[in-house]
Amino acid sequence: MFCKKCGKEIDDNAKFCMHCGNSINEETKNEDAKNDKVNKILEDINKETKNKSNKKGLKLLIISIIVLAIIIAIVMFAINSGVNLKSAYNKVLDQNSSYSKYMTLASDNSYIEIDTNPSDKDDYYSYDAFELIKAMNKELGFSESLENKMLHTRSLDGKQSDKANNVEVTWTYHPDNGLEIQYTKSK
Repeated sequence: MFCKKCGKEIDDNAKFCMHCGNSINEETKNEDAKNDKVNKILEDINKETKNKSNKKGLKLLIISIIVLAIIIAIVMFAINSGVNLKSAYNKVLDQNSSYSKYMTLASDNSYIEIDTNPSDKDDYYSYDAFELIKAMNKELGFSESLENKMLHTRSLDGKQSDKANNVEVTWTYHPDNGLEIQYTKSK
């Protein structure tokens, strides 16, 4: 209980304030008891509000973490999505094992190279080499028009390139060397 005059704390059974000498009567004690009840109710309301705020804050934190995890997963998927060159190489090689004499996979899996005339023979033509180009373009998601561009490339055209599905392809043609193609994963 507190003194009404000086505001200092006094004993609940006191009849006078020992600090200022003010007389404490039953009415003052009853008012203090009512004030104590009101204060207790206000404290309970305050605790309940804090608990609700904490629960809302916790829910918000959990939702934020879940959203962040989803965003990270999407970004990681986008970074790692696209074509796996080693997988494409193996799938095409499984179609026809004779393709291996025209096709090379880099030891670090960073590119696939196709050489339609690996021995650089004069006037050399291989049906398998051109079927390999068609199969690889299809496996890597390039359109059929790319195959047409490749097959109609002249030595005067120089180095050509195209891009699809996070893969860049470059090719050149020379009458003595044939068509040379390189597929590289784009960054």
